[in-house]
Amino acid sequence: MTSTSTPRFIDAATDGVLTILTGPDHVLTVVGEVDIANVKSFDDALVPARGGGRDVHLRLGRLRFIDVKGAAVLAQLALALHPRHKLVLHSAPESLKRIFSALWPTLPGVVLRDL
Repeated sequence: MTSTSTPRFIDAATDGVLTILTGPDHVLTVVGEVDIANVKSFDDALVPARGGGRDVHLRLGRLRFIDVKGAAVLAQLALALHPRHKLVLHSAPESLKRIFSALWPTLPGVVLRDL
């Protein structure tokens, strides 16, 4: 396998609770937990996605927990991408869907997809 086909791991938190895996298809897989302790690292890890010139796809099926601050990072990313691109959330946990529904029910640029 070449380095372009092997996923690259990015440790997005100093506490080791959160890992973001970047695949060759530019889809980011979020593994672990996002909370107040590592939300800054989560936000920093998503910065390159803002300027990628394409829709941003996040696989969230392995996300065990995300708090409101983590959800706010995703909302900010969606706003930064809109109107030219979308934030596509694959397999978002029910808790995240509830946060978005309660706080940002009409947020533009967010697409929820179940895998």
